[in-house]
Amino acid sequence: MIAVRRPPLGDNELAQRAAVETDRAIARAAAGDRVDFRPEVNRDFRPLLLELFNEKCAYCESAFGVAAQPDIENFRPKSAVKEAPGFPGYYWLAYRWDNLLLACQYCNHGKGNHFPIAGSRASSPADDLAAEQPLLLDPCIDNPADHLMFSEEGHCAGVTERGKVTVQILNLDRPALVAARKEAALLVEHTLQLVMMAAAKEQQQDRLGDLLSERQPYTAIRRHVAARLLDRRG
Repeated sequence: MIAVRRPPLGDNELAQRAAVETDRAIARAAAGDRVDFRPEVNRDFRPLLLELFNEKCAYCESAFGVAAQPDIENFRPKSAVKEAPGFPGYYWLAYRWDNLLLACQYCNHGKGNHFPIAGSRASSPADDLAAEQPLLLDPCIDNPADHLMFSEEGHCAGVTERGKVTVQILNLDRPALVAARKEAALLVEHTLQLVMMAAAKEQQQDRLGDLLSERQPYTAIRRHVAARLLDRRG
């Protein structure tokens, strides 16, 4: 997971549709009616989310393949919360741009309706979300590098409570991810060694820059390994 700067959505047709559906959800909840959601609205956010997250899972950074459709993920669950039985979910955020992420099926399955917090939970549109203290990391708000660490073997671990909760719920240390991150780390290490060789330096610098780009899968461990190797070399 890496930090991602989310631009404002702006006032466009999609934003207007989302606002209409949000008002409808709030009205139904206020009337005591069941809130039914319209997934086709969120599906229209998919191209924007693919661009925002560089066609990677917002959580684990795995690239989306041609056969697997990414899931539109509500950071704050819209219809139920595992840690709060009886809570109707954050229905008023179902279509909100800053509550939408893109997730692979593995991370989305693990995340499900989990949304643990410390302290009080926002329970209505009138509540201040900024006062809520999520234990899950949001890559568009938090800096994951402050909460997660990686080993050169590809493992991911939390170094704060929020990091530990995020790793546990999303299963960010699952074997397939560990293997993929290790492969990415080895590629960065090999390229960095070539850069350090005077004869190959100019040829490999551009390659290294590309390998550390946010467009690449597993950018977090790539940058972590590069920084560690450079520190060792003084």
